Amino acid sequence: METASEIVNEVLKRRRTGTIGPEKHEREKGVKANVYEQRVEKKAYEIYENRGCQGGHDCEDWLEAEKIIEAEMIAGK
Repeated sequence: METASEIVNEVLKRRRTGTIGPEKHEREKGVKANVYEQRVEKKAYEIYENRGCQGGHDCEDWLEAEKIIEAEMIAGK
């Protein structure tokens, strides 16, 4: 299992190279960055609620939400 810092580093690397993130979807599918961010924010909050509203996992929730939204956008949802 990857550590949180390894996950963050991978996400940052992918964002720098344009392989994930709002810019990729804006470029490829015309999805505006703010729409992408709103979807990720909503999904991260759902993850937080599903865990019983326990704090302290903000970064993990956000990264998991990004993975889910990326997969949905790739699948055309």
